[in-house]
Amino acid sequence: MRSLREIEFLLIGTLIGAVTLEGLIVGKILERIISLSKQWQARPQLVLDFFLIFGLLLLIVVGINFMIGLYISRKITRPLQGLIAALEEIKKGRLTVTVASKPADFLGELVTQFNQSIHSVFHVINRDHEFVGQAREILANCRKTLAGQEALTGKEREEIEKQIFKAEGLISFVNEHFLLKKED
Repeated sequence: MRSLREIEFLLIGTLIGAVTLEGLIVGKILERIISLSKQWQARPQLVLDFFLIFGLLLLIVVGINFMIGLYISRKITRPLQGLIAALEEIKKGRLTVTVASKPADFLGELVTQFNQSIHSVFHVINRDHEFVGQAREILANCRKTLAGQEALTGKEREEIEKQIFKAEGLISFVNEHFLLKKED
């Protein structure tokens, strides 16, 4: 897997090479036009035809550059748009969302890491839900046991009930922050 620096270097190097090559070609054509225009002063129709052909070729080159730019921008923005859409779903509470990717490049690796991270977060939250449920059961059992203890004084019983109530409040607080919407 290539690193981000290698990908940046390849992309920038390719773009610089393409622009340099186009600049050299256009420069040679302009040099040739200037020399031909000096030779063709007596033939204005030939000069007009040459400029017409040159303009069409230049239009084709600009069109090709435009298409290459669109291709590169879509190749970069599509995975990022998928990540943004997934983040919106996560904001709504859906942690089972995944983003489709082709892990052949850096953005594909980013999407893969994102999917793995969301999967891990989903499992951690589910585990915490189970812990909260178990803690609630333990506290309910403590409450039942406390109700059956006649030997405790009113003050001791009150202190234990206060601690149980405090623990239940903390569990409720934690549970509210980790609520998940169930998938259909």
